[in-house]
Amino acid sequence: MRGIFEINKKFLYFNSCVKAYNKLVEKGEYEYAHESLLLSFDRFKFVLKYINSPNIDCGLIVRVTQGEVIIKGYEYLFKDILEMNKMNEYKYHIYIEGNDLSSNLPWVFLNKGCLLMPKDILFNSIFNVNLKPWVHYVPIKTDLSDVDEIMSYLIKNDNIGEKIANNGYKYIKQFTNNDLMNKIKIETIKRYCKNYIID
Repeated sequence: MRGIFEINKKFLYFNSCVKAYNKLVEKGEYEYAHESLLLSFDRFKFVLKYINSPNIDCGLIVRVTQGEVIIKGYEYLFKDILEMNKMNEYKYHIYIEGNDLSSNLPWVFLNKGCLLMPKDILFNSIFNVNLKPWVHYVPIKTDLSDVDEIMSYLIKNDNIGEKIANNGYKYIKQFTNNDLMNKIKIETIKRYCKNYIID
């Protein structure tokens, strides 16, 4: 189970981080794919659409370079890695699924960032199944086409983003309780064994 069990040690010290940038940040990892497949990846499409937006600081990153990873003609989409302490200086973050669920939700909430997320996501986890739009996150279209418009609204109405960020923080704090998380792990294993283990 992908969990938050070490989150206290790993992320909580960023809580005091000053939110210096009234923008959305997305520096997503990119794994090499043939050029014909690129436009099927949501993260790639997002960066391609919003690379020049004044409200969004976005780019693709490559952690390990193996041969010609950056495709010619798209070099301008790639940026340097932005470490987590720097990412936490941004008020707004986005949830973009890849081959799996997006792993940024717990640390964004714990650091009082405001999360933009589609209502219709493919992968659910313990962290997102009970989230409510405009309470814990800002809803956006599944195709991410309204992000710039939403960001313009949030920048003009900063109190809304701040309230949502505080609600997200309160929501995720329950998962820092080790006793509760151990109970959830045990219950998950019991249910799995009941449904999938054949005697």
